[in-house]
Amino acid sequence: MHGVGDLNLWALGYDDPDRAREVRAQILGFEDLHGLHVNDAVVVARLADGSFTLARDEQPTAATGVAGFGFLGLVIGAVVLQPLAGAVVGAALGGLGVGLAKRLGIDDAFVREVRGLMRPGTSALFLLTRTDNPEAVVRHITGLGGAVVKTNVHADLARQVQEALDTPRPTP
Repeated sequence: MHGVGDLNLWALGYDDPDRAREVRAQILGFEDLHGLHVNDAVVVARLADGSFTLARDEQPTAATGVAGFGFLGLVIGAVVLQPLAGAVVGAALGGLGVGLAKRLGIDDAFVREVRGLMRPGTSALFLLTRTDNPEAVVRHITGLGGAVVKTNVHADLARQVQEALDTPRPTP
């Protein structure tokens, strides 16, 4: 069971091709202030023609070896590579990366599931995070919208995050 201090994977889906990029910017704006540490953040958008685009930060904020720089981008890149996914991920990651991917719940089934859920005109934000204060993070993501498509955290935390995403932001 994943929780405080663990490395967590989040896949958040949006019905708009630009929304995942906007939410990534908002999350990175309050990162580290409230106990949220983003090791990597990747946006995948599925265009109207069915093709995919992949965008990631050039410099992850908490680079920690393979988990901090390029790992998530490589794995999520498998979503856009279609049938090569499993072979590419396995070959490119090597022993350490495969172990981390397995621990996070990233496998061929994960890639197929996410790919299948992304309809043309949608986007997804993939986050590799660690948190020291889940309650504060939940408060700060309130109203950002989106659906938790996939995560490796325990069901109670995933439910709290989804409820926060769905709750309208208070007006200032």
